[in-house]
Amino acid sequence: MDQYQQNFSDDAMEVIADMEKSLLLMETSPDDPALIQQVFRAMHTLKGNSSMFGFKVITEFTHHLESIYEHVRSGQKKITKEIIDVTLDSLDHLTYLAKNQGELDIQHQKTHDSLTARVVKILKDILAGVNIENNPLGPVAQTAAYENNGLKNYHIIFAPDKEIFYNGTNPVYLLEELQTLGNCTVIPNIDDIPSLQDIEPTYCYTSWDIYLATGVDIDTIREVFVFVEGRCKLEINLMPQPEEAMLQQNESAGYPEEAKDVVPQVSKTAAAEPVKKNVISSIRVPSERLDSLMSLVSELMTLQAKLGTLTDQNPQSELLAVTENLEKISTRLRDNAFSMCLVPIKNMLNPFNRLVRDLANELNKEIDFVTEGTDTELDKNIMEGLADPIMHLLRNSIDHGIEYPDDRVKAGKKRHGKILFKAFCAGVNVYIEIQDDGKGIDPQKIRDKAIQKGIIGKDEVLSEKEIFNLIFLPGFSTAEQVSEISGRGVGMDVVKRRIEDIRGQIKITSQPNTGTTITIKLPITVSIIDGLLVKINDVSFVIPLAAVDRCFEAPAVQQLNRFNNLIILDGEQIPFISLSEEFDGKENLSGSQEIILVYYDEKRVALIVDNIVGKFQAVLKPLGRYFQNMDHISGATILGDGKIALVLDTNKVVEEYLHQKRLAICQ
Repeated sequence: MDQYQQNFSDDAMEVIADMEKSLLLMETSPDDPALIQQVFRAMHTLKGNSSMFGFKVITEFTHHLESIYEHVRSGQKKITKEIIDVTLDSLDHLTYLAKNQGELDIQHQKTHDSLTARVVKILKDILAGVNIENNPLGPVAQTAAYENNGLKNYHIIFAPDKEIFYNGTNPVYLLEELQTLGNCTVIPNIDDIPSLQDIEPTYCYTSWDIYLATGVDIDTIREVFVFVEGRCKLEINLMPQPEEAMLQQNESAGYPEEAKDVVPQVSKTAAAEPVKKNVISSIRVPSERLDSLMSLVSELMTLQAKLGTLTDQNPQSELLAVTENLEKISTRLRDNAFSMCLVPIKNMLNPFNRLVRDLANELNKEIDFVTEGTDTELDKNIMEGLADPIMHLLRNSIDHGIEYPDDRVKAGKKRHGKILFKAFCAGVNVYIEIQDDGKGIDPQKIRDKAIQKGIIGKDEVLSEKEIFNLIFLPGFSTAEQVSEISGRGVGMDVVKRRIEDIRGQIKITSQPNTGTTITIKLPITVSIIDGLLVKINDVSFVIPLAAVDRCFEAPAVQQLNRFNNLIILDGEQIPFISLSEEFDGKENLSGSQEIILVYYDEKRVALIVDNIVGKFQAVLKPLGRYFQNMDHISGATILGDGKIALVLDTNKVVEEYLHQKRLAICQ
């Protein structure tokens, strides 16, 4: 049963996340019947599944919540802030229960009792007749009006395996859940029940024909049976719509008189036409298996590089052909494995929506949270490392950025503040922007605070970007008051470090009284990168190809101006850094050098190396403790000959060079 309980827990978390998303939308559209139906159906699913697996605490708690939304769905109660608040608090509690199979400790037992009391109070108010006048047509008329609006008729054949009871499944709960989707008639088939002396009490001998009139699609119907996929025969057929044929078929079949009013209409002559085959279009795979797959793919890429080296040393035609084919296949395998590890950014947004709502209410601010480009995909490992930094940035926008409603009105702004979460792809990178239309950041205030703390001198000249980067220093804060939310100077340095740990970059732009934009630049994946393998003082390094613009080979003496470190390329003066001098302090005296143009802060900088070996697929390995303090080294990789090559972070190389130049000028 442990495997099935884990399946329940995973599915319950998805159902709860969907409910939370619908509830947050319901705050702005409280009368939307589709949202109400989604929440009700999700609660019914959670109740049925928890009962199926014997989690009585979850079943009973969810039943009370479901009862509230049954009254809302029937028009006896309007959605209120009180109902949404208690439901969101209940979802937090249900998340704990789902993760712990319904077990309660002392602290959570108190929470359970408190929430149950709040829910029961709302139910008592409803039963006492609160807000019934809001629906003069009554629940029956409203339901009938809903059911006659653009429905489709389905014929469902559900025949569970005989041993379906063994995993805790009760088919009756599935039939009850179907009834929440629309007008449903269930007809049992008992022809397979054996004689009494041959019957096995633990077997299920019954199958069902189900006629369902609903507005949902087939995928939604199929979700009802998600826990019994592979353990039943399931057919879902879309029925034609002629008006009188179904009633005629009912009479010939001898259905009870009361069933005639509810069985959907179907053509007598038209055969049931299946919409699609009963095939499994997607499967749920534990993330540990994906991590294992990526690890194996990485090892394969390393072996492929070794084979390439052996082929270069032993150039035989057959070996060359095998090596080329293996490289093509391994590259396709790598790309497919990458695609399986990519997750849409929208999957991580539910906690952010909830954070903005709860924190805005706590601070008495009015804030709209808007998202764009949430279908953009990221590696799941990057997304896991990104959640906490974004949570902190949003808290800062809410607390420091967005003003109070009255202050916004005085400043000529709308009462409602706006936070925009925007994601988009550009090349091989993903960008995430968090924009607010609040009071912005005053660079002079940051500079004054830095001078006060002794971080910079009074006469030191800094660009606006360098001033904003002071925010990421440990312990730096311009908040005048310390609150429970922020103001202690703890966090922004951690945010930057966490983002850099996943090979990302962060920058801030802001205008006083207009707003602030925080931009995060991320790689799509952190496992394998395409790079340039170069030699510097006979040591191998890898430069990420995503940072490279172009490569040149030029005579060192003619092209370089070493007085001000400028190089002339295509008639343009570009600053250069000689990596052989930076890393070893020795100047390369050879007749020619290789020049690599890289991007840095929307500009280009030339990195001079001794030799460019060629393109290389680098499988990134973590650094040991001896390299942890070397910011310009982002990782290591194994070459085809078994040697180690270090992966350079070009942005850090340039920043370190500029920092050393600045110190030299100051001295």
